[in-house]
Amino acid sequence: MGLETSKEGPQTLRYKVQDRRESVVVSLDSLANLGTRPSDDVIERDLKEILKEVVLDERQLQELSNLPMEMKWSLICSHREFLASNAEVIAKTMNSQAAVHLGNLKEEPTLANIQALREWLDDYPDEEEIRSFILLQGENILFNLLDVAEQVSRNTKNYVKQMEILKCLESLINTDEGIEAILRSQTAITVILNNLHKTHVEMTHSVIELLSAACWSSNEGHGMVLEALTKLKNTRKVPFRFTPLVEIVLESPNIIMVENVITFINTLIESPVDDKRRSILRSEFLSLGILDVFQKVKEKIAKEVYKIEDCYVAAVHRALSDFKRAGRLSSLAINAPAGTNGGGTTVADFPIYLSLIHISEPTRLLSISYAVFCLKKK
Repeated sequence: MGLETSKEGPQTLRYKVQDRRESVVVSLDSLANLGTRPSDDVIERDLKEILKEVVLDERQLQELSNLPMEMKWSLICSHREFLASNAEVIAKTMNSQAAVHLGNLKEEPTLANIQALREWLDDYPDEEEIRSFILLQGENILFNLLDVAEQVSRNTKNYVKQMEILKCLESLINTDEGIEAILRSQTAITVILNNLHKTHVEMTHSVIELLSAACWSSNEGHGMVLEALTKLKNTRKVPFRFTPLVEIVLESPNIIMVENVITFINTLIESPVDDKRRSILRSEFLSLGILDVFQKVKEKIAKEVYKIEDCYVAAVHRALSDFKRAGRLSSLAINAPAGTNGGGTTVADFPIYLSLIHISEPTRLLSISYAVFCLKKK
């Protein structure tokens, strides 16, 4: 239990309880419903029991000790009422599948446990399970793991754990409660953006997925993304906050990566509700020479400079996995381009070979993508 005291008015106290996101507000206006007040000694004793579970600094302790006895009694009654009214919810939360997965992750933050969590999230758990996941601060556990994995990968160049964590977060943002929980964290967007990578196509795709969801969710989410971009500018010591995005568009040899980043740039400009804000962002990109950058992209497309081999197989398998989960396909054979690790499993009696043309930017908020293939019966 974490207690945070603050005065909202002369007769109000706000505090927080573990496994409850919103604060509990105690008002002296409700004193008439509190029943008979015990002696001051009993109130002090009961409050002391509550505070045994609480970590407070000296200022908060002093503030609490100076409260009128009536307010202390109100706090005690409200706390007891909360525990009684939420006993069933707390019991369900602690016995949920979310609690099992997060418990395993806390005990052993291994790749296997992260993958198990991802598989569970990919199977679309019901609303109660997602609520339990959030009550247990699952998203914060993932952010902490992602922050550590990103720092470690700078030396190891192994990005597998990062990718799994980002995929877990992608599944989480497909729910209203999930995106709200992510945006409640002051550091979440910064931690996500730190994983923006110049050459790792799939990881950058996941980062852009999450950032785009934040932008479209609310003006607050859009503002958090802009703030995170400013922090990234300082961290990477580049001249402008949008420089990392422009560099990827200009330098990446991968057309899927380029398309994703261009779509995200458009999201940054178009998602704010305020026309003035959109105009300012558009001008900022123009000052970075974005039109010249786009012209160079067009020239590269015309010259067939881009390649998609390095992410072809992963992208196709991801798209087919989504189709299979929806029950639309049973199995397919993938005919990958020369030089890739493709190959395929054929459908009995009717092998179908696919050549990937395009994978769309997923829609919001359900993250539905479509893929365009050229089909050829062999």
